[in-house]
Amino acid sequence: MEPLSSIMNRHSENVRSIRRIGWIGLAVNFILTLLKAVAGYLGGSNAVIADAVHSLSDMVTDVALVIGAGFWSAPPDENHPHGHRRVETLVTAGIGVVVGLAAVSIGWEAIISLMRGGQHAPGWIAFVAAAISIVSKEWLYRWTKKRGEELDSPAVVANAWHHRTDAMSSVPPAIAVAAASTFPSLAILDSIAALLVAAFVLKAAWTISKPALAELTDMGAPDTKVREIQDICLGTPGVMDCHAVRSRYLGSQLQVDLHILVDPAISVSKGHNIAHEAKSKLLERDSRIYDVTIHVEPYEGPEK
Repeated sequence: MEPLSSIMNRHSENVRSIRRIGWIGLAVNFILTLLKAVAGYLGGSNAVIADAVHSLSDMVTDVALVIGAGFWSAPPDENHPHGHRRVETLVTAGIGVVVGLAAVSIGWEAIISLMRGGQHAPGWIAFVAAAISIVSKEWLYRWTKKRGEELDSPAVVANAWHHRTDAMSSVPPAIAVAAASTFPSLAILDSIAALLVAAFVLKAAWTISKPALAELTDMGAPDTKVREIQDICLGTPGVMDCHAVRSRYLGSQLQVDLHILVDPAISVSKGHNIAHEAKSKLLERDSRIYDVTIHVEPYEGPEK
């Protein structure tokens, strides 16, 4: 077993890393939100103003990372024997909800603008802000995703994808503003671009939320992972069969419950040792497996 001091040190380092990621994202999003809001207002672009709302939602999720990291990275305690990883799942789901609400807000404003009519051609300052946003958020996406994978944190990776949606959602406004500024008769493209942004962001919200919702409903590992677990157990000396494999995700980690069948003539002590070896193999072979509970049963021959 890993020493408690080592667990606590790793926990503290992970919290610091995730919070650092959150603070950097928060700073970038604050600057971009301000830039796009001002440029969208001065340039008369609904699409860029809508894009600023999306960047504002990014700020909310960065705050969630900064605050939530200390909770979900904490080791198990008396009241939470399975750890606190579900807090990360809730944060991930919350990010999806915030992104979805931003999409609805953007879409509603775009529809109202289209119904009112009389659009004016936006100024080039709005295009410059959108272009800066695309470059900045694509860099932030790549960096955050890499760090999230290194830390094995679904919430950080989800937030990275939120940055990517912000980068991509700036593309339609940039194209629309450039076209409408060059050809004033195409001013309606600005509102159409805002509507496209809303649809894109709504899809991203579902992509982020779906895995978290699956985990909250205790969906197990896929069949390929179950077969892999069985194969590892069957490769343990003394294990004659393996069945009744059950699993559930706790954040990015997997909790496994299974039955192994052993020679009924061996002692309880030896059966326990076989189970312990099988558990050790599973934990060593797959870093995503957090804990394993093994039930030992007597082997009575193949089922007929």
